[in-house]
Amino acid sequence: SNQSMISGLIGNRHRTFVPNKKRQNTARYQELHRYAQASLGAVDLDTTCEVPPNTNIREWIAVNADSFANECAILNDTIANQFCTSESCPTMSAGPNYDFLWQDPNVKSAKPTSIPANQYCSQCLDWILTLLDDETFFPQEIGKPFPKDFDKRISKVFLRLTRIYAHWYRAHVQDFEQRGSLAHLNTCFRHLYMFCSLHKLVEEKDWQPLSAEVKMIAKAPK
Repeated sequence: SNQSMISGLIGNRHRTFVPNKKRQNTARYQELHRYAQASLGAVDLDTTCEVPPNTNIREWIAVNADSFANECAILNDTIANQFCTSESCPTMSAGPNYDFLWQDPNVKSAKPTSIPANQYCSQCLDWILTLLDDETFFPQEIGKPFPKDFDKRISKVFLRLTRIYAHWYRAHVQDFEQRGSLAHLNTCFRHLYMFCSLHKLVEEKDWQPLSAEVKMIAKAPK
């Protein structure tokens, strides 16, 4: 089933999706990653999203960005790619009022371009995972400083993750539901929203395409 496939991939996510083998073999990374992973199924996300004791906040945000990006990549590769195609979704839209253009972060002066949603999602996730693998951006050694533009760039990471969810919710809720994966999608989105809200990573206006989901899923009473 799709659910068991997801569970299997989540169990193997280090080997499957995280390219930086050196980092993931450090005790520090494993400890923080376990801490981040433990919160995925937690009831009280308010508490589990908080920075653990004796942890640099940027390190915590980067480890969680890695977790959220891997979670999104699993959903994209195992579920969304079955129905989100260049034919079904020729643009990266989130309903009639929102169209997201792809601007290649690796090319200076790149022009924003309209591309199919599946390409946007894949290129976006590739960019995020490559960025988090860059040790000048996410230092491997404890105590090594994060770059001065870390906060600005990590906010862009979380913004682009929200756009992927916005497309899925506006265009593919029934597709996820038919494959028995909607509950998992909701759990992943709620965790992302709670984490971003707590650490002020995404501006309020950028949640607008997901306002219904924020109200129903993320802010629902526990």
